[in-house]
Amino acid sequence: MSKKIISLMLAMALSASMVAVAAVSVSADTDSDGYYVPSEGTETYRYYFYMPQRWENEFTTSTGAYWWEGTDLCETWQDMYKVKETENENIFCIDVPTDVPKLIFNNYVDGGADPEAPQYTKAAQTSDVTCVDDDGEEAWGYWPKTDEDDPSNELYPEGIRNFNNMIYVIDENRIEENPLNQKLTCRGQWYYYYGNGEYGYTPVKGDGAVYNTEYIVRFVGETVAKKIAKSFKDIVELENADLETLVSIDEIGEKIAQSILNYFANDSNRKLIDRLKIAGLQLYRPEEDLSEHTDKLAGQSIVISGVFTHHSRDEYKDLIEKHGGKNVGSISAKTSFILAGDNMGPAKLEKANKLGIKIMNEEEFLKLIL
Repeated sequence: MSKKIISLMLAMALSASMVAVAAVSVSADTDSDGYYVPSEGTETYRYYFYMPQRWENEFTTSTGAYWWEGTDLCETWQDMYKVKETENENIFCIDVPTDVPKLIFNNYVDGGADPEAPQYTKAAQTSDVTCVDDDGEEAWGYWPKTDEDDPSNELYPEGIRNFNNMIYVIDENRIEENPLNQKLTCRGQWYYYYGNGEYGYTPVKGDGAVYNTEYIVRFVGETVAKKIAKSFKDIVELENADLETLVSIDEIGEKIAQSILNYFANDSNRKLIDRLKIAGLQLYRPEEDLSEHTDKLAGQSIVISGVFTHHSRDEYKDLIEKHGGKNVGSISAKTSFILAGDNMGPAKLEKANKLGIKIMNEEEFLKLIL
């Protein structure tokens, strides 16, 4: 009998210890679904983020947030917080402690450190996003960029000390390579968020241009958009294209084609295009643009790395596309060659040598396309 009692007591003690372990293993600042819950008494700002459709993949359909300073900081990248989606598709929001100066939005994929792993290239993230002016009470504040480089003091006369209830939107033209790990990072812009997918540069809706995420064609990013633009002479031809015509374009599958058809089937989108035509926006390809294209690089996947002398990286990307080539961000066995400038990333150089991929300098490349 005494042995049974002792065994029972041991079992109870073991069960209690297991419960205790389970209790401490559950993070105090996430709920059961992994969403961030601020610690009790923590003051927060609400930030919105528009996640590009292309960030969705077989590993994720959600957004994550990671910060390394301030309250409830993430100890490691694996401790990133899952961010809740709003009622508007692909718009997420998270309440972040007011003392967090910067964060990174990502697609909630831990890419790991192995470039060969499929999730490595599927893990997408922003560069460091400024959230608050952390230089003290007397600081001027942070001015979002309304142009390529220069801040606009008219729209933000006193600067912005925090971005509470604002939305961060990725600029598809500002994708950069991280020199530390050769991964692509995306830069974007803070805007005032008006709700219902609408945002703009001015605090009051109507004082300036209003943008709407509904006007974004799902699954169509910069690369796909360029492929589509090259396949039609003007917007009218694209509007009237059927499913068969669209899927005949290189790398355009039925999912993307159907998204394009759905976009033009929406009356508000067609009205927007009509307004753009009236405003004089060029919605056709000029003759000189058509004459500059060749197929000298057709079927070739090209990686750009390093610092260049004759042209910028973006200019070389344009040249590759104009001559029928494809810009890719990472090296694989399918890479045709690498256009390399000075200070090529050592990891890329090692991988290129390992796979036997040709490395071409600026002069060789320019001679090739002439």
